[in-house]
This record gives sequence, structure tokens and C-alpha cells, in this order.
Amino acid sequence: MQAREDMLQSALKEKGLAVCSYSHSWEGVEHPSAEQLGIYPRNQMLLYFYKMGPYDIQGEYEDSIGVTTRLHLCCPEHFPKKSEWIFRQDEDGFTHINSEVVQQEGKFILVVNGSDITRLVNRGGSDIEPDGKRLFLLDPVVYRYFGIPDLPEKPDLDTVQYGA
Repeated sequence: MQAREDMLQSALKEKGLAVCSYSHSWEGVEHPSAEQLGIYPRNQMLLYFYKMGPYDIQGEYEDSIGVTTRLHLCCPEHFPKKSEWIFRQDEDGFTHINSEVVQQEGKFILVVNGSDITRLVNRGGSDIEPDGKRLFLLDPVVYRYFGIPDLPEKPDLDTVQYGA
């Protein structure tokens, strides 16, 4: 699977393209276009940062505190309008941020307040996608668009006989 993902990333880089972190719909379209698949020129894509928290989470066995943090590569269709950008930090420490992120001199900077979030980006995580790499989550149609073959079907383990 990793080799297939590497093939896709290589094809994207070679053609100066990127895949939007958000889902695109092409239901009922026999031959979807690049834009319908969420594939756009890399220079049209923008980084979107979202943070909310800390907030209380009431669990079945114990309570905890959560923070939601996301960094996604967005196409023009999915990038929030500038009027939606927010930086708010309450007295009790609750933070809410919606912002574009720009890269300057190797750093990731929030446009809304100038904060450097490079350490967060470098630490990574499942919701930190500065390159739009949603490993193994893309629809097979995206791979087919670049001529990358489908993965073989998983074997039905109920039909496998051991030692026969």
C-alpha cells in the first residue's frame, strides 16, 4: 500500500498537483474531472488551520479534556472565506482559531495572528496534513486517474484452508 501511495505522491509532485483534504463528490459521473476528484494545481491550494479547546469530555468511566486541532490542504472550493477567520482566546483558556497558514522561510505561520505553528506541523498527527497526504483514504478513482492500478481484493479468510 505504501508503494502505491508513493506512486501517487510522485505523480502529483511531477505534475505540480495536490489533492484536497476534503471529500469531493462525483457520484454518477463516468469519467470525473480532476477538480471533481479534488485534484488541483498545487499553487491554487491553501493551508487551513482549525483549533478549538480545551473543552470537557464526559466519558462513561472518566471525564477528560479535549482539544481539536486540524491542518488541511484545501482546494478553492473548500477553503473558508476570509470573513470566517477567527482568533479568540477566552479568560478561561478556551481557544478558537480558523485561519489560513502561510509558509515563510520554512515556518508555518497563522495569518490571523502571526503565530508560528511549525512545531505542531512537524509533530504531525492524523489531522495534520500540510501536503494533503491522506494515506490510504483516497478513493481508488483518484489513483486510477493517474494510471495507478487498484489493489487486489482481500482474500476471503473463511475459504482459506491451512495444511490442506
